[in-house]
Amino acid sequence: MRFVVFGAVGFGIGWVVAGLFNTALVGITEPMFPPGRGAEPPPGWVTWPPYFTYFLAGACGGAGIGLAIGGWKRVVALAIAGGVGFGVSFFLLFVVAFLFGLPEVGIAMGVGLFGGVLLGLTFGDWKRVVFLGLAGLLGFGIGGAITGALRMPFALFPFFAEFVELWQSPLLLLQHALVQAMVGLIGGALLGAALGYLEMRGLAQEQRPRVR
Repeated sequence: MRFVVFGAVGFGIGWVVAGLFNTALVGITEPMFPPGRGAEPPPGWVTWPPYFTYFLAGACGGAGIGLAIGGWKRVVALAIAGGVGFGVSFFLLFVVAFLFGLPEVGIAMGVGLFGGVLLGLTFGDWKRVVFLGLAGLLGFGIGGAITGALRMPFALFPFFAEFVELWQSPLLLLQHALVQAMVGLIGGALLGAALGYLEMRGLAQEQRPRVR
């Protein structure tokens, strides 16, 4: 149960913080750089940060799972793996979606799969790679399917949402924040459950008396 809670809280917080940061950044800076003919494009410090926020989201989730295990080395390793896995997968799958028309639920499943596999690789155990990969695929796939049914993006990421519209409507922003929390909670809970099952199974095998 501890793994489920820590995983859900870590990814839930990460997903909300990343989405709200993107919304606030664009909402605050948009009046400074109004679009229009002859207008200068926004500088890099405005356009690039939203692409990196889900590195932070993945790191928060990985750190949450690491805290469930205990030990600062494990927390750091899983935070790095989560940040790289979920952050990089957003870039790669966005390119795939742009070229081949991959739907958002497909992106969500791919992000969960890739992130789960990277988390599993930190243990050097193929069982954890497979279990966490499948758990991420299923968990974030479910979140993506629910958000698709609600006609909301599973991540407040560039090209997925109209940030200025959200910033100007606090109620709509709150709705999206709750949806983001749901995606992170579901994905993180399944990742935590998969890892918790493997950890408890391994502990039980270690404690099992050996018959000679």
